[in-house]
Amino acid sequence: MAGEIHTAIATLPKGCRQVLELAYFGELKNDEIAEQLQISINTVKTQKARALQLLRLKLDVGSLILVLAVTGF
Repeated sequence: MAGEIHTAIATLPKGCRQVLELAYFGELKNDEIAEQLQISINTVKTQKARALQLLRLKLDVGSLILVLAVTGF
């Protein structure tokens, strides 16, 4: 299951992957991510939502529940 999640995250578009990794694995807040990547906070929010939407399409239900639990959604 962990391999499936890692593979799905690795296939995300670069912007989505960067925001997801900084938010959930780097534990940064939206404003910190925006500052680090030099993008707006709204872009950070959009990239997070897009990443989760794409993961829903790529992962089975069990894996998706694990991702959502880890990310706090």
